[in-house]
Amino acid sequence: MRVTVAPQTKPVFSTNELAHLSPPSAPASQRESGVGLRASCPTEWGQKVVRGAFRGALRAEKRPAATAQIEIIPCKICGDKSSGIHYGVITCEGCKGFFRRSQQSNATYSCPRQKNCLIDRTSRNRCQHCRLQKCLAVGMSRDAVKFGRMSKK
Repeated sequence: MRVTVAPQTKPVFSTNELAHLSPPSAPASQRESGVGLRASCPTEWGQKVVRGAFRGALRAEKRPAATAQIEIIPCKICGDKSSGIHYGVITCEGCKGFFRRSQQSNATYSCPRQKNCLIDRTSRNRCQHCRLQKCLAVGMSRDAVKFGRMSKK
C-alpha cells in the first residue's frame, strides 16, 4: 500500500516509511505493515506527526530544482580536473604530488629541450624541469610543503 498526496502526483511515502510513526502500543502487525496508521495513532501526537510529514513532503515537491551546476576548475599547471587548492594554487592530485615529492627530495631536474616544454594533461610527465618551473611560476609555495606527518590532535 502506498500513500499519495493527490491523484496526479507521485507517491510521497510508502507505508513502510511511515510505520515507525505508529506508537509502540499498536499491534506489531500494524506497525510493520503500516495498516491503520491513523487508527493506531488515536492520539493527537500521531496525527500531527503524519500531517507534518505530508506538509514537509509537499514543500519539498514545490521547491524549484537546483539549476546551478558545479563548475569544474582546471588545474593551473596541466589543465586536468583540479581537486582543490594545494600549496596555494588550484591543482590536480598529480601536480600536487609531483610538487610535494620534488620539494621533499630537493630534486634538480634538467630539460632535454629548450626549457619551454608544453605541460598539459597528456604531456605533463615528459619534462619534470618544465613542470616544476610552471608550478613555481603559477605560485606554488615551497613554504607550504609539510615535512613529516602531523598528528590530528
